[in-house]
Amino acid sequence: MVACDRTAVRTTRILQRKHGSTMRSLAAFVVAASALTWLATARGGSPAGAMAGVAHSQPQGAQEVISSSSRASEGTLVAVRGRTSDRLGRLQSARLANRSATSIGPTTSLHFAPNGNFGTGSTASAYLPGADGFNLADVRSVGQLDSLPQGIKGLVWVGLCQGVDPTFTSTVAPFVGNAKVFGFYLMDDPDPTGKYHPTCAASHLKAESDWIHAHVPGTRTFILLLNLGSDTAPNYSGSYSPANSHIDLYGVDPYPCTKQFHGCNYRTIGNRVSVAKASGISTSQIVPVYQAFGGGRYRAWLLPTAKEEVKLLATWKSFVPRPVFDYAYSWGDQYGDRALQGTPALRKVFSAQNG
Repeated sequence: MVACDRTAVRTTRILQRKHGSTMRSLAAFVVAASALTWLATARGGSPAGAMAGVAHSQPQGAQEVISSSSRASEGTLVAVRGRTSDRLGRLQSARLANRSATSIGPTTSLHFAPNGNFGTGSTASAYLPGADGFNLADVRSVGQLDSLPQGIKGLVWVGLCQGVDPTFTSTVAPFVGNAKVFGFYLMDDPDPTGKYHPTCAASHLKAESDWIHAHVPGTRTFILLLNLGSDTAPNYSGSYSPANSHIDLYGVDPYPCTKQFHGCNYRTIGNRVSVAKASGISTSQIVPVYQAFGGGRYRAWLLPTAKEEVKLLATWKSFVPRPVFDYAYSWGDQYGDRALQGTPALRKVFSAQNG
């Protein structure tokens, strides 16, 4: 009954402002009629009968107004609903524009930070990055997906690149039909050459992506691209694109803060985006990957300071202003490195970005 109550109350207020005491009777009728119509329908009765009962219960003056204005009041309800829908649309656009004007980095409503997303032991179902506004979870099981709080979606890790074989279908099929699934993370740094990792054929990714599009419509497929060149001369030649892989979204990860650069070389971001676009990937298909790690076994990379992270985000914004989602690597540490979870200063930056 919530929906009809809201519509009726809005109608009441509009009528009262416009027509004073006479319309207040009609407005009261609209409220009662909306409520009783819903109740009658829910119980299997006749909405027309409910309306008649309300009309007979009104004072004579109100009945005359109702008799002469029934079609007009119905039109008013339709008009109110239409104006309300328009106002909601304008409000959503205004909110997005305001977020774009005030956000540090690219503007998006979805934020991802993988690794260590869930607690352990008695807190195993706790989604930890949500505290800083990350609302796209790194999911490895249906249990994790189902445990996510309201409003949090899952990006399901697959990591196979074997085409549609029994292992693939047994991995993906349990997620079919689950409304919490945003998409499928098919591969991290897939290598088309076999030089750095086992060869991942574009045809295998294409088969997997096509299967997902056919069986889990509305979800997205995603890979994180492997740079086949260097930090200063990136290369995606002969790699993956929408044409040969049918993948929806592509992570681009120039980690600019390194010992090689004695700090952060922000020019690497624009260089990497340009090379990705030259390989056939559009700006709207690029997912910006922000560096939020350093040290440990990743000793060649330096953990950005809060000030450096702000500049990193702002630089990304100038090249990919409105991605489908953004990606902070990484929430949890992996190999003795430092990452977001244990760095309050960086968490504060991303909390502001994700706000």
